[in-house]
Amino acid sequence: MLHDHSSCTRRDLLRLGAALGLGSVAAPLMGAPAGDAIPGGKDWDRSVILIELDGGNDGLNTIVPFEDDQYYNLRPRLAIPKNDVIQLTTTLGLNPLLQPLKSAWDDDDLCIAMGLGYSNSNRSHFRGIDIWNTGADSNEFLDTGWFGRLIHPASPPSDIVGDAVLLKRYGSNPAERSDVTSLAMSSPSEFVEQAEDLTTTTASTGKVCLDHLLTLQNQVANAVGSIDTALTNSSGVGTTFPDTTLGKQLHSVAEMMVSGLRFPLYKLSFNGFDTHSGQAGRHAELMTELAAALAAFRTEMRSQGLWDDVMVCTYSEFGRRVKENGSAGTDHGSGAPHLIMGGRINGGILGSEPDLSASSLDANRGDVPPTDDFRRLYATAARFLGFSNSEITSAFGGTSFSALGCL
Repeated sequence: MLHDHSSCTRRDLLRLGAALGLGSVAAPLMGAPAGDAIPGGKDWDRSVILIELDGGNDGLNTIVPFEDDQYYNLRPRLAIPKNDVIQLTTTLGLNPLLQPLKSAWDDDDLCIAMGLGYSNSNRSHFRGIDIWNTGADSNEFLDTGWFGRLIHPASPPSDIVGDAVLLKRYGSNPAERSDVTSLAMSSPSEFVEQAEDLTTTTASTGKVCLDHLLTLQNQVANAVGSIDTALTNSSGVGTTFPDTTLGKQLHSVAEMMVSGLRFPLYKLSFNGFDTHSGQAGRHAELMTELAAALAAFRTEMRSQGLWDDVMVCTYSEFGRRVKENGSAGTDHGSGAPHLIMGGRINGGILGSEPDLSASSLDANRGDVPPTDDFRRLYATAARFLGFSNSEITSAFGGTSFSALGCL
């Protein structure tokens, strides 16, 4: 996970890192120290929290088109019964297992962006998530993440410990860039424990690779010190979080935020969404875990007066096919809805219900057609953090993407 544009290779860096005792702690940390300048408009107290629904979430069973006969015709075993759906509009509703999020909807701080995706959807997990993380066109290959390109020129203030925190799936990184600082950890306390013996050094060896790794060691040691001090002095999290994969990750985010640590981006990963067979039971478990963890996080942020400072978004490499398969599951698809939450979010449905007509499905290989470019979600996140339209356009190679209408 180290990237270097000098003569040393990634293998060289990892080998030397192991020799220095940095191991897996230093390898995920990338970049040069942040500058002190605070460009006008940025709010460095705010954070975007991206939750990757790893595997391709079934959007139709998340936000249910309960008045569409095609939905029920094509999913005789998987469709959510109309009477069970939590009705949000006259045609769309929540999966009943997302009930813990209904209060956010009622309070107008849950927004649902319908049909996010891109044309010519790639159904490969690897390529699909690469497109979403890099913000690339379907026929474009980029080696930097969309957030990495956005944050790089911004020069966050020196008390920002890092540009991004990666929890769980470190290789899936929208902040990917050699000069952007991403801290990979299972939890902040474990991060401190793993690297507590690291020390800083001003020594220079004259060797490019080794000096680069010593710089990384200094960054890790400084980050560990900042995180340890903040956690030690913190009043702690007051909400009980679910003892689940996502619950633990959101608890870690809450710990850091409550302690006063500031990171512009937190990227979480929640896997299990590749539901090719036996989807009903598995997807029900996923929806239950998602709702409980998000509800606990919202409760904690509200109680700490921090809910206005966060924007929580889900994303996934693709949606699922409309028609259920012979194994009572769904195959890789295209467009899908995603959740956006936060105290400054204007709640509601953005876009319309999916077009499941036979002509639409035939034209889209049986997929829910994307109706809105996924990069508008990222433009929304960037605007929430205070980035200008020109900065957002620059991050996407000169292409302009307007923010969604939830801010």
